[in-house]
Amino acid sequence: MKPKNLFPTIFPLLNLCIFLILSSPLPRKSQGVVDPYFLVCSAEPDNCGDGQPIKYPFHIRSKQNRSCGYPGFELSCNNNGQPTINIQSNDYIIHNIFYETEILRVSNSDFWNSTTGCIPLTQSISLPSARFELAPFQTHVNLLYGCNTSTLESTLRFSAYPDCDHGENKNRSVLVLAENDQKLRNVSEACTTRVVVPVEPYEREKRDGIERALRNGFWVKWKASTCSICQESGGWCGFNYTDRHFKCFCPDRPYAWNCISANRHLTQQSVDWQGNDEPYEMGVSLPAISSDRLGEPNDHDNIHHFFFTLSYLQVNTLSFRSHHQHATRFGATHMIER
Repeated sequence: MKPKNLFPTIFPLLNLCIFLILSSPLPRKSQGVVDPYFLVCSAEPDNCGDGQPIKYPFHIRSKQNRSCGYPGFELSCNNNGQPTINIQSNDYIIHNIFYETEILRVSNSDFWNSTTGCIPLTQSISLPSARFELAPFQTHVNLLYGCNTSTLESTLRFSAYPDCDHGENKNRSVLVLAENDQKLRNVSEACTTRVVVPVEPYEREKRDGIERALRNGFWVKWKASTCSICQESGGWCGFNYTDRHFKCFCPDRPYAWNCISANRHLTQQSVDWQGNDEPYEMGVSLPAISSDRLGEPNDHDNIHHFFFTLSYLQVNTLSFRSHHQHATRFGATHMIER
């Protein structure tokens, strides 16, 4: 007996299976479900009032989330609306920030705020090597406080300035000597305190040259994990204080260095991260069954292969849906550390 042709009978059923599987709603990125750190750190950079945008590696205490910055780069705002950074218990005013070259200009607040025409007493600065280094073409000067100039030899040439801490006592002055001045040993014996500070090169011949140099400050280069790789991938740089590592905050979750991973590369072509209602598109390769061969014995093998393909597609569809729902739940419950 000739085998009964089963294909015309089940052909509508096959069409129905294809339709149900391919038209079943695959998960889309839930609207509004974006990594909270990405949202916080991608906000418009804040400032202290002088218009300088403060962003990674810096963050303003009590105004910006510390996870959007890097340890050791916390800033404050002074009463004049300027950002300041504390280095060795001294506040330094930040006048310029150049994010591209990772350089900033700072000045000691003691010098910047002095308007009395004298040189105020301060402390020597030793930049923490893990965070900063002095930029090229800077120099150092010795500030010698409480100097009794009457005891110094008249043949010694030096620049003397009023000492803010000794008022009208003209015998007490601040002497300024270059970093490697040969007179330093002899002059130091007539003074009480020595402070070494970095400055830009200045005109030593001018009386107010050192005063301007101290007010203008000096240039330093900061050291923090580079941000360019993360930025180029569309992320925002920050730091995870739990595992103490740099993080690249991306729309879906934080990554180690950038927003490109094998998983996101496979799905980003079909997932609309803006959350619109465009459906997923999926291509399926099905076994071909020629119409002029219907009812032939080999068709049973083709049909078996066809059902196997549908089963595989259905299992992987459910697996993808389950994985996405899990990721969405994780993103929704992810808490921000302030």
